[in-house]
Amino acid sequence: MEHLLYFMHVDWGWIKQRPHFLAEELSRYLDVEVFHEKQYQAKKQKENRQLLPHLTIHSLWHIPMSRLKPLYHLNRFLIEQVWLRRKLHKARLLWMAHPLHYTGHKRPGQFLIYDCMDDVLEFNCPPFVKQQMERQEAMLCRDADLIFASSGYLKKKLEERYQAKGIQVVNNAISLKVEEEVALPESIESLFADKSRKRMVYIGTVAAWFNFDLLIQVLDQQPQLELVLFGPTELPIPEHPQIKYGGVVEHKYVSSIMAHADALVMPFVVNELIRSVNPVKAYEYIYAHKPVLMPHYEEVEQFEDFIYLYHNAEEAGQLMKQLVDGELQPKASREESHRFALENNWENRAKSIVLAIEKARNKRK
Repeated sequence: MEHLLYFMHVDWGWIKQRPHFLAEELSRYLDVEVFHEKQYQAKKQKENRQLLPHLTIHSLWHIPMSRLKPLYHLNRFLIEQVWLRRKLHKARLLWMAHPLHYTGHKRPGQFLIYDCMDDVLEFNCPPFVKQQMERQEAMLCRDADLIFASSGYLKKKLEERYQAKGIQVVNNAISLKVEEEVALPESIESLFADKSRKRMVYIGTVAAWFNFDLLIQVLDQQPQLELVLFGPTELPIPEHPQIKYGGVVEHKYVSSIMAHADALVMPFVVNELIRSVNPVKAYEYIYAHKPVLMPHYEEVEQFEDFIYLYHNAEEAGQLMKQLVDGELQPKASREESHRFALENNWENRAKSIVLAIEKARNKRK
């Protein structure tokens, strides 16, 4: 099998995202060697892991406090010039999931792929980091033999920003290696104990894009409604009697948690970062066959047959009142929801990527 050198900026041990799923599925067709960034810790995990027959994981340890300019540049130097230089020199097939791993020195004969999963310039980071990312993303879009974007909106952004050509949209998807529902620990089960209340559930990272203002406004209007959050937090969760936090949970419990929910929500502020997001959560929520509530923006219109979209707090409040009154049901049948998931799984996304790579390489010959 041909070797693919695969760089990702998300810790392999973090919540599974697009880079994790694609690395696993691409290892069906290629010998995938993953390098992911990991903050240095006193107790190191094993750095080299063989998870699947053709998937190997390596940790790129970096020094904490990298938002400080000297440490940031030191980390970049160590990663690019010390630990990876030989690997980059020898590689024939390169996969970049983030522009900060690209030095701008593509060698003759190398085939370079850029998989753009987010509008990286819209994240909150120091100005010098944002400037560096913009320079390196421009070089990456210039040099890449193949560019994938996770959404149509993100494709337009790359085209406008860098005059990039030939970008192919490969949306996110769902992993259908779905664990059966398992018994929940008492600490989680207790969050659903009061059967007199309806519960909206969110599973994912709680960060700056979370619209707590809208949620609190609606919760204050609906005392029989609760919001239960699961996942890592990047900001304090407001203290409110109808908001509960279940912490970070093991993936094996996710199906059971969704089964306990009365509705599944993605209550994000629609800003430029979110407009580029094709949400993995949409596919997973649809498969769970529960009422799903999300804010309206262009990229989620493709899910409109399966999810309820709201434009403002008033529309969100109306939907949540229907939930409390027992009137909000899944928009599609269970069979339709599962069929949608089968058509939009990571295995199919990986097949389309492999075909695109083969086509582009044959065209270059």
